Amino acid sequence: MPIATLDLRMDYLRPAIGDRALLAVATCRHLTDEVAFIHCDILSESDSALLATANATFMRNTQGQRFQAGGRKKEGA
Repeated sequence: MPIATLDLRMDYLRPAIGDRALLAVATCRHLTDEVAFIHCDILSESDSALLATANATFMRNTQGQRFQAGGRKKEGA
């Protein structure tokens, strides 16, 4: 399914230790026909320390849709 990123924000909390793997756990908080709202925690895999959080909003089913500034569809699209 084609998607477009409307908003993406990451909040850095602490540095990762270089030799440890990272784990991202994402959860869809709310889903509509057109928009998905996602929250993600980024953890250090070995000790589960929270390193960062992210929130994102995605528009779903964007294939073939064209928009002008202000969010209105262009004529003939």
